[in-house]
Amino acid sequence: MVGQITPQEFHAEGLLPPATEMATALEKRDPDYDGRFIFGVLSTGIYCRPSCPARRPLPKNVRFYLGPPEARAAGLRPCRRCLPDRSADADAQEIEALLARLDQDPAAYAGVEDLATDLGIGLSKLNAWLRRHVHETPGRRLLQARLESARQRLLRSDETVAAIAYDVGFESLSSFTERFRAAYHLSPSAFRGLRDAASFRLSLPQGYETQGARSYLGRDPAGTFASADGEHFAFGLRYRDSIYRDSVHRVRGRFVGQSVECEVEGASPLPEGVAAQAHRHLLRWIGLSRDPLPYRRFAERREPLQALVQDRPLLCLYGPGDPFLALLWTILGQQVTLGFASTLLARLGALAGAPVGGGLHAPPRPEDVAALDEDSLREIQLSRSKASYVRGVARAVAEGDLDLEGFRRSTATLTRQRLLAQRGLGPWSVNYLMLRAFGFGDALPVGDAGLARGLVSFLQLEQRPDAKEQARLMAPFAPYRGWTTLYLWHLAMEA
Repeated sequence: MVGQITPQEFHAEGLLPPATEMATALEKRDPDYDGRFIFGVLSTGIYCRPSCPARRPLPKNVRFYLGPPEARAAGLRPCRRCLPDRSADADAQEIEALLARLDQDPAAYAGVEDLATDLGIGLSKLNAWLRRHVHETPGRRLLQARLESARQRLLRSDETVAAIAYDVGFESLSSFTERFRAAYHLSPSAFRGLRDAASFRLSLPQGYETQGARSYLGRDPAGTFASADGEHFAFGLRYRDSIYRDSVHRVRGRFVGQSVECEVEGASPLPEGVAAQAHRHLLRWIGLSRDPLPYRRFAERREPLQALVQDRPLLCLYGPGDPFLALLWTILGQQVTLGFASTLLARLGALAGAPVGGGLHAPPRPEDVAALDEDSLREIQLSRSKASYVRGVARAVAEGDLDLEGFRRSTATLTRQRLLAQRGLGPWSVNYLMLRAFGFGDALPVGDAGLARGLVSFLQLEQRPDAKEQARLMAPFAPYRGWTTLYLWHLAMEA
């Protein structure tokens, strides 16, 4: 379970959440507690997941258990509605298969009811599964699939905008245009113009403040892959076209009021489609690849989060445009200062990156990093273990074992498992990556020092919470624990 103690850890240590917490989870049918405990009903002789949609029993008939073995030992049998013996992995695999079908043909699903029918489950369980495994509601995931399909077709076909809109599942051209603009900050026609454009201008959403994006673009003191100076910024871009030819570019931009202007530099003429990739990477750098407004609305309606978000700017999921660069940052930054991590990244960029002008580099290709020998990495002051980790993950990406772009369309559950299987990536690193690089808004980097400081200030704690205590304190904020972490980091910096 992302950002929480695993069920195995609870079993190993004999832990259950407090009885009042379990009772509240039961009352709310909270899917985030599935796997943390199950409950038995003495009057019916069955045991269920906390999220079971069946009518709630009288409290006097309820008993809590660590898992199915304990419930079966008490003489209970599994519920046929919520299937408590079924593993979370099996649920996630079904969801991942559904997402693949959805991305392939979003028009095949007229609404979320069709998604539920495809899986053979009810709407309440569909909503619970997607919030838990994808960190999105079914409606938002369906919308994302339609918009992404339209985005790709605008780039590769000459169909009319209206034809594309209707074909991917929208009922009106005006609705499509409004949704597309909200997601990509360009009209569909302007986005289509990125096929052969060198420059573009995006409209920023209401309430968006540029300071956070400028700070993130300029966070690397060495400015190897991105830099910022006042309203101006730049980042390196590596583009691979449909026949796998590489080119490298510098993308220069500036914030102008409630908009951002960008220009792609490089060999003339520019490869077709490079501006569209620059657009995608820009949205990630400035935190707009995931809509920040749903969390803000959630927090403004819920205590005690109201106090956390009020009078603070709209925070976004800023991250490197290239997910492989995010992966390198995360490994190099483990147990060292930001300054030294920046130095290591600059040295790695000199070894495997490509200069694009202005002191910037395009991110290195995974195959180039994998080809570096250990001695070369040791010479730039990577420890023996970090050198091994960097080469290992680079090889996994180059060989297709880690589909970094695909993670953004996958489930959080399976993405976490696949990343944790890589040497050099522990729970904190994986959850941090899932939040920053892949946009999973419930990913919780437990054990993070900034999160601990933020919780101390926010909840007025007497001492810093450890990882398990952080998980417990953050549990009520699901399915937005990652977004809440952003605001807690901001609070910690204010203290």
